[in-house]
Amino acid sequence: MQARFTRRNLDRAMHEAEGGRTMPDEEKLTTRFVDQVGEIAASLGMSRSVGQLYAALYMSPEPMSLDDLAEVCDMSKGNVSLNIRELERWGAARPVWVRGDRKDYYEAERDVPRIVIRRLKEGLGRRLSTLETALDAASEQIKQTKTNSKAKAFHKERLAEIRKLNRSLRRVLDNLDKFYEMGKRFL
Repeated sequence: MQARFTRRNLDRAMHEAEGGRTMPDEEKLTTRFVDQVGEIAASLGMSRSVGQLYAALYMSPEPMSLDDLAEVCDMSKGNVSLNIRELERWGAARPVWVRGDRKDYYEAERDVPRIVIRRLKEGLGRRLSTLETALDAASEQIKQTKTNSKAKAFHKERLAEIRKLNRSLRRVLDNLDKFYEMGKRFL
């Protein structure tokens, strides 16, 4: 039977995984870490619960069930279920099979930079597409303006600058994976 990972025995498992070295106030370590990652997630405009769940999974040496996650993160099983799906969509968590147990278990994707890149590409990519649509609409509106005033030339120039920036950001975004792979060689 799989051991349940509460905050207390998660710290104990981490302690054993570290070769039995004594850590100060082990039980508070995981609680603080999970809570702090939740705060960081919230400060970045993400769900606090998603951050807490990812932190709990990341720090767990074993896959965790929804019940385990609910206990460790002190949230309802429904909230855990909803937010674990979000982590799955991000590629930050994946379901795993645990022999002899019919519960759903999950583990964290440990390549944090890869998760960040995926989220950046998704979120910033959507925003860049929205900006491109807004630039197209503004350019069309300027074309339909009858006069050839200084204001029209000024607006065309500014829109061209923003469009150039948008395209540059798109190229960087499209190449983030390559930059990451190149950078891993130096780590």
